[in-house]
Amino acid sequence: MNELTRVCWTCGNELPIIEFKNTHKNKGYLRHCRKCRYKAQANWKRRHPNNQRDWCHRTGFCRPVYEAKETPQYFGVCIAETLVLKYFSEVKRMPYANPGYDFICKSGYKIDVKSSCLLSCNAWHFGTKRNKIADYFILLAFDNRTDINLMHFWIVPGSFGADKQAIVVRNSTRSLKRLLSYEKPLDKIEMVCSIIKKEGVDMNEVYVKSEV
Repeated sequence: MNELTRVCWTCGNELPIIEFKNTHKNKGYLRHCRKCRYKAQANWKRRHPNNQRDWCHRTGFCRPVYEAKETPQYFGVCIAETLVLKYFSEVKRMPYANPGYDFICKSGYKIDVKSSCLLSCNAWHFGTKRNKIADYFILLAFDNRTDINLMHFWIVPGSFGADKQAIVVRNSTRSLKRLLSYEKPLDKIEMVCSIIKKEGVDMNEVYVKSEV
């Protein structure tokens, strides 16, 4: 061992000293290498799944998503996903933050729900993040985040977002025409919007452990 290396007290490996850097305080070095620290943290979180969440809620560091009504996460989880749940009769909802999709339909297809409000650039921005897992994307285009007025409702194949960070739809004749064959009628889903406006969101239908 020389001054440029150090032996980890956990795994016993001699590693470059940079692996022991104390990044939290930005000074000094620790006794355990980075890999062993990450492993210990992951094990602790697995054994105590509620501790960090409870601490975050007590300190106000984060809130349950159903309390954060001003955030896009609230609109996406509590409004958009509830609309889909009420609109389709036979879908199974996945746990919050399930990788790649939010629902499974009766035919077994994986469906990822995306919502967007009309931006100042006169376009909707549906963040798909190159999702290759979903078979279909449901795109819900609203005019704003307050009134729950749905302007367009599309169901597009997963290939639309598999190689893109986002599906961008401009509020123009040319852009909307491109999705015309995927657009669904608004009558039934507008009725669901009216119910949510009148009665609010049923918290029993929302995963209360979801956080922002």
